[in-house]
Amino acid sequence: MPKFIIGNTVVLQSHPFQENITSIIISGEFLMIPPIMIVTEIINHDDDPEPKPVNKYKCIWFSSKRNQFVESNLLEGDLRLINLKEIEEEELQLGSLVALKTLPVELGKERSFLHSELLQNSTKKTNTSSGLLTFVSPVMSVIEIVKHNDEKDSKVSSDIKRKKIYPENLVKCKWFDAAGEKFSEYLLPIESLLVIPKPNEELLSMLSKAISEDSYLLTGDTLLKPLQLSNRSGYFHLTYFDYVLNKNISKEIDQIIDPKIILNPFKTHAPIFKKRKKGGKIILKQTIDINTLLEKALKRTDKKYLFIKYQDRFGQITTRTISRYELIEGEDDLSLKKSLIKYLRAFCHLRNADRNFRITSIIEVSELVLAY
Repeated sequence: MPKFIIGNTVVLQSHPFQENITSIIISGEFLMIPPIMIVTEIINHDDDPEPKPVNKYKCIWFSSKRNQFVESNLLEGDLRLINLKEIEEEELQLGSLVALKTLPVELGKERSFLHSELLQNSTKKTNTSSGLLTFVSPVMSVIEIVKHNDEKDSKVSSDIKRKKIYPENLVKCKWFDAAGEKFSEYLLPIESLLVIPKPNEELLSMLSKAISEDSYLLTGDTLLKPLQLSNRSGYFHLTYFDYVLNKNISKEIDQIIDPKIILNPFKTHAPIFKKRKKGGKIILKQTIDINTLLEKALKRTDKKYLFIKYQDRFGQITTRTISRYELIEGEDDLSLKKSLIKYLRAFCHLRNADRNFRITSIIEVSELVLAY
């Protein structure tokens, strides 16, 4: 029995990816990394007399450099299986947008570079990474679905044809060949394809409106500042600032669940200053201070996330989102007087751990509209 079946995704034994691990970053000479391929035909020698020849597999991939599909016949011992999500045949129909099922993993491939910077007294070495898109499939339109006709395989001998396992259904796909500046067509086994889902136009419109109006989004258990919509090989992504995780994130828009547009992410803010006249001069008067805001936030039954701007003892200023906070007192180990210092002890979502923040070092604090 053949080790692989039509539609299996396979790689050469030399490929760094493992059967269930495709998140390995490529370093070194990335151009020598072979493609992730899909089995499209099998030559089965199981019924041959001893010594049996090794089973062969016709494998296909897409070359971004040549802008063409490429096929190769490979021996069973040369290949390893890579597990990817299978699609169901009934999802595919005329007019569907499709790509090779290797698209998600090829889009996610990354390469790393070692960068050396010569400083005055030392050398600073850093690793940077970028996408490795050498074998990314194009997004194609389904223009025809046909049964396989093995009579068209005229160059194959009748003995080999008898041993061949063909795909039952083939899909004729059309895409734009950028290298040749023309439209091209190709027949592919239905098992080799994944269907690109149609975008939610209502959601796209809402996200676009939120970006253009400089608004914010409440969704699930987080608060977002939408920054940019992008299309990545047929999939729409939203890049946003996550106020809970305190960092920029990019996600497919179908992972943004039940968003609600809001105009202001903050319930309260401190310190707040207001202008007033005194002695014929305009001066600033503080109306809400940080201690007052913290005391009110601690008394709430539905406690909100706090977004703080903090200066550490080295003078570095960072922003943090915190929850599960409380006021505590502790000794200042750096002071000879051992005086008591007020701290805000909280869970820091940037560091994913509990942290202690000196109250006197908190420059600004905002109470988010989101409760935890």
